[in-house]
Amino acid sequence: MKRRVTTASRDEGSSSAGNGASRESLRKLKRLDIYSRPKREFQRATVHGAMVTIVLVGAVLVLTWRELVFSMKRETVENLFVNSTINPTVNVTFDVVFARIPCGFLSLDAEDALGIPQEDLRHDVTRTRLDSIGRALDDGEKHEMGNTLKAVIAKEEEKQAEADASPGDEDLDSKSRAGDGGDGDVEQRALEDTATTGQEDECNCYGAGAEGECCRTCEDVRKAYRRKGWRLNPAEIPACAGEALSANSANTMESPPVENEGCRLAGHLEVSRTEGNFHFAPGHRLHRHANELSFVDRIQVALESFNTTHTINTLTFGDQPPPGHASPKHAVASTVLEGHQKTVQDTHAMHQYFLQLVPTVYRLDNGETVHSNQYSATEHLKHVHDGTSRGLPGVYFYYEVSPVQALVEEKRKGFLAFLTGACGVVGGVYTILGLVNTGIDGLLGMGKAHRSR
Repeated sequence: MKRRVTTASRDEGSSSAGNGASRESLRKLKRLDIYSRPKREFQRATVHGAMVTIVLVGAVLVLTWRELVFSMKRETVENLFVNSTINPTVNVTFDVVFARIPCGFLSLDAEDALGIPQEDLRHDVTRTRLDSIGRALDDGEKHEMGNTLKAVIAKEEEKQAEADASPGDEDLDSKSRAGDGGDGDVEQRALEDTATTGQEDECNCYGAGAEGECCRTCEDVRKAYRRKGWRLNPAEIPACAGEALSANSANTMESPPVENEGCRLAGHLEVSRTEGNFHFAPGHRLHRHANELSFVDRIQVALESFNTTHTINTLTFGDQPPPGHASPKHAVASTVLEGHQKTVQDTHAMHQYFLQLVPTVYRLDNGETVHSNQYSATEHLKHVHDGTSRGLPGVYFYYEVSPVQALVEEKRKGFLAFLTGACGVVGGVYTILGLVNTGIDGLLGMGKAHRSR
């Protein structure tokens, strides 16, 4: 028993010595406490202190939420650099509606700065017939670029130049140009003589027929004019009165369209990055038998029947960032002409859009890079008349690529920035409202002291 008690005493002594050392360590650790509080009996709860606490909690919640939204929000930073892009082409995405031009009369082509057609361009274009109120009449068909009347005219003029350079060669088309003199004056005098003499019977060839020749139809008059090398203006020939492209299509068009039809061309094409243009113009297949009409006659028909009223649903260059990534300013700059509508009441209209492209690279916050283009547009409308010196009716887009490139980067502050901001919010609000609470205490104390006097 003595040994057992002695051992227990020793254990208790050792335990007491160990506890004393621990308590001493804790006392020393407590000296480092900067958040020391007075004892509870010295603490005093007040109503205004409770109200300040409620305001504190509400302010911290609201400001922390705002800090979270601000930290997770995308920010765009834009910089400008010299354009060093080596991509030789620009992808054009378009959707254009022509309310008063049947699809059979419309074609698409692209040219470089010198007016030379851009050949072998990658493209995917769909042409859809529309009714008079814009509803689709079919599912659309693939449309091959080129073969506009403008290109045919260029070839005809080249042949004409070669013929003029070769002695002895004659081209009836050159005689049929308005204002060239020669047989053109004879044609005009023949028309005037016909009107003066009142020759309005069914065999009238209007000055172009041989003696005794009978022209019973407009087509007969047309053939007689071709033999003379004269230009036929249907508006001046009673036998052809009221003839319009749509009304005459049943006999002359490869795919006769229905009157009052429209056309929608949509798709994309890759054009040269150098200066150039792409345009929607009359197709060269105005007539089933091209050799039955001079190219000047085809120009005349196009001028009188090609109404270029149009709506641009979409026109973008390059890829576009996903919705919600581009800022409203950049989104508008990439789709300047989207929804643009132009209505004309007559024909002979040539719409020209001059576009200044600024290559733009978007670096999204998810690491994706999108190559696009912002652009500005200037519009010009002019009326073209007989002849080819001022062009043909249509809608022309002239583009030029800027030597400056824009880099738009998306950034977020991230969670670490939010955590830092939230700590600042909590600490700041706590400190400010603590000062407010202290001030209120001081004012109340001064009031009590004044009343006690």
